[in-house]
Amino acid sequence: MSKDWLKSVVLITSNDPATRDFGIGFVIHREGQITYILTCANVVEAIGGSATVKVNDIECSALTSPIRLKRALSDYPAILSLWSEAEQLAQQYEYNDYFTSLYLTQGHLIWDGLLPEWESGFDLALPYYQLALIHALRFNRFLLDEAL
Repeated sequence: MSKDWLKSVVLITSNDPATRDFGIGFVIHREGQITYILTCANVVEAIGGSATVKVNDIECSALTSPIRLKRALSDYPAILSLWSEAEQLAQQYEYNDYFTSLYLTQGHLIWDGLLPEWESGFDLALPYYQLALIHALRFNRFLLDEAL
């Protein structure tokens, strides 16, 4: 049996030398110099969060998954601390798929009034849904279905 699949398994560690936790991830897609890796959210949490991710000893960024996880766990205050970093990285590298996910999540949070720091209501959420659709169209992939 071929073991070619082992080439897609990566070691995930922290750039903080005091953190000894680690985990694994799997390469799921490559696009130019961008590599998408799938891992469990608890791995990112165990190594100290999205700002400390190293993959095979290369510093990386984990963007939207921690925000979506915090929303699913109703840990809304934690979203604010992750938000600006995720948005900045998405902008820096023009990750339209991440923008779609971020703005879709932001629209839901504003519409439902789940973060007191952000105002609430449909009229205030609508521009974020529009941004999600724009970025989904730019990315032109599977997230368009999710955004609709």
